[in-house]
Amino acid sequence: MICSSNNEDGTPKLQKILDRLSKVTRSGTEWKAVCPSHEDRMPSLSIREDDGKILLHCHAGCKQESIMSAIGVEWCDLFQEMDHHSTSEILKRFLELSELLPGDRQVLETRGLSGEWIQAGFYCSLSSPVTRKSVQKLAEEFGNSLANVPGFTLSSGKPRLKQQSGIFLPVCDVHGNIQGGQIMTMAEPKYIWFSGDTQAQAVCHVPTQGLGRNCVRVTEGVLKADLATHLDSSTLTIGVPGVTQWKSALLVLRELQLSEIILSFDSDWETKPQVKNCLVELFHACKDMGIRTLIETWDSQYKGIDDALLAGATLSYLERPPVEIVGVNPANSYEEKEVEWIWRGWIPQGMISVLEGDPSLGKSTLCADLSMRITQGKPFPGESEPHIQGGVLFLSSEDDPGRILVPRLRSAGADLNRVYFWDKHPYFPEHFAELEQIIEQLGIVMVVFDPFFAFLGSDIDSYKDQNVRSVLSPLAKIAERTNCAMLLIRHLTKSSATVNSMYKGAGSIAVIGQARVGLYLIQDEDSEDRVLGQVKNNLAPKQASWCFEFTETENWNQTKLHWKGRSPK
Repeated sequence: MICSSNNEDGTPKLQKILDRLSKVTRSGTEWKAVCPSHEDRMPSLSIREDDGKILLHCHAGCKQESIMSAIGVEWCDLFQEMDHHSTSEILKRFLELSELLPGDRQVLETRGLSGEWIQAGFYCSLSSPVTRKSVQKLAEEFGNSLANVPGFTLSSGKPRLKQQSGIFLPVCDVHGNIQGGQIMTMAEPKYIWFSGDTQAQAVCHVPTQGLGRNCVRVTEGVLKADLATHLDSSTLTIGVPGVTQWKSALLVLRELQLSEIILSFDSDWETKPQVKNCLVELFHACKDMGIRTLIETWDSQYKGIDDALLAGATLSYLERPPVEIVGVNPANSYEEKEVEWIWRGWIPQGMISVLEGDPSLGKSTLCADLSMRITQGKPFPGESEPHIQGGVLFLSSEDDPGRILVPRLRSAGADLNRVYFWDKHPYFPEHFAELEQIIEQLGIVMVVFDPFFAFLGSDIDSYKDQNVRSVLSPLAKIAERTNCAMLLIRHLTKSSATVNSMYKGAGSIAVIGQARVGLYLIQDEDSEDRVLGQVKNNLAPKQASWCFEFTETENWNQTKLHWKGRSPK
């Protein structure tokens, strides 16, 4: 999507767009922001200038019309070659040239609108011959600009309406400009968008007849907002296009600079979790803007605020949303459990552990030895009896199973029937459900991530604490549910300035923070021996380090590990 770089008044269009977005950050020549057209938790909207143009792209796939509507940008702002006729100008003229059929007028009157309101509201019948003929007049007046307005199209070179039936309901912004339209169909679905899109446009409808009123409420839908504004002459009722598009109301609320707002979603919001969640999120968003926020309720026999007002129902107000407390329990309701270990003091079951070390120190060979002890049910160093026997799942992005890992596992003496590799390269959190299924079905007691960062999704920044925790937290829950140990292998940072060993691992500190046990592997400065030690242990006292060496064989990939005992280092 492109737009020319300057407004007619000299204000940069880029700044106009950035001012209407949230969480805007700059990286080089590009900006990132939260996309206003969907519930964007991570900034997925890219903005950049290129050869005098501004490029906007939502990586979640939002349509241009939705983004434009949400930030109040029209087609004339986006393309230099347009005739500079705005969407609002064209749609207003379209409604002036069209007509509302008597049958459709009766439908609107039955819903509760007066004849005076209907006349001022610019509704029209798309099935009317007069309305259809108006399209040709629009083409003559506005030329190519008409093709850029959603809802109009070309058929055999002639302009026509995309939708040929129903009542056109204009969607206006806070400035009284017509941004688009919704169609009342008299069938299922009851409402569709004039543009032909099935997805709701991210623009909040503001009935122009109610502008200037001191009290404002938010409801769902275009016609519902018109009806409530008409029936309650003291209040302007604005309509979000759908409950999931509640953020579209925030731009209007900022423009109006309100001190109080009333939220009036359909009365069944308490029984529909998704709708209730949206209402609660809107409530808190308004509170965060410093707006006193009330929730309007009425007898549930009336679905919408328009029905309640038409029936003269009693309206009540809540100062906060009723929230059912779920999943919060007193401490004495939890059963105390002892920590279970794969290797006592070193690798706990059902939790995350980290193994850190420089490349080529033998981390994968060490993991082969650990896998042997797990799959064969043999004791670990310092123990006389094994704690567990089961399967091991290797996720390795660096070593080929057939050429490297399987020979090492065979040389270590592992039960190869109990060691598994995942043929595809999974990314997390996307493939967590599959991982949990594999663990449960194959009896996996330890998963090795080598290295862990290689399995993060493309949108996860390994140096951002919040990003990494969005993967580690659900992984910890999977570990807890399956009682499986998660061993994350991580390389050390290249910086020599880091003194505290807790901070030597590459990437976010969230990794060592989430791990219950943190292990390190180094080479003894005085010998070829390797030293396995601990940088943290939240479950037991820090354990004395272990020392081991490698026994070379004819094949380098069949190196064996020999434990030598405790190390003083």
